[in-house]
Amino acid sequence: MKFKAALKFLLLFTFTLLLAFAEANEGVNDSSGSHASTEHTINGNANNDSVDGNVMYTTFLIVTLVAIAAIFGTMPILTKLKSYFAAKIMTHASNKDTFWNTAELKKHAERTFYEIQDCWENKNMSKVKNAVDEKFYLHYTTLLATMIQGHEKNIRTQIHIDEIRIIGCEDYIDDSKDRYIAYIQGRLLDYVINEHTQEIIKNSSKILSNFSDSYHFVRSTNNWILEKIDTDVTMQDLIQTKNFIEK
Repeated sequence: MKFKAALKFLLLFTFTLLLAFAEANEGVNDSSGSHASTEHTINGNANNDSVDGNVMYTTFLIVTLVAIAAIFGTMPILTKLKSYFAAKIMTHASNKDTFWNTAELKKHAERTFYEIQDCWENKNMSKVKNAVDEKFYLHYTTLLATMIQGHEKNIRTQIHIDEIRIIGCEDYIDDSKDRYIAYIQGRLLDYVINEHTQEIIKNSSKILSNFSDSYHFVRSTNNWILEKIDTDVTMQDLIQTKNFIEK
């Protein structure tokens, strides 16, 4: 276990350095293009060296990614990669807008998560009506109406959150367009009963299950409103998650 943890740290540390190097190298290349052209005129080696360096860097990056994915899985790597880019965006955004506070965004996501679980189990969305998007509210109210009609109650207990990561961050000049995505992972006991008979009709064995949800928030003045919950996060969802800052 210690070896695996050490290897994980080493690979992730290497990958972080590669990302940092890529950004720094890009800036250097942009500012020294004319110099490289002069060197090429003199000895013809500068461009070849640059190409060889890029090939070596790309190859090393791919090998590192493959090694990490093979050992620890692709989804965890993608979430870490997305959270890395989101953190950079939030760092820049917070310099001019203190509303972009990583710790507060995570706390808000966690608080909203538990509020939604409570509302869902008690079949009453009114407690979060002012904290969620109108379409979201109507959608979940409709789902709960169906459960009420069928005398069903979804019990969600023994909830334990393992981690919360901000994986998406979009900061626009127009604050009303700002949004962020919190990726929440953990375990819980999730089962459904018939309220008339008290019979368990789903997950009768009461087996604990893992969950990984993404909570999508949009900015409304100085509040973050829950717009969407994705309970089936896929690789494509993670890949398409945006990290953007408008300057």
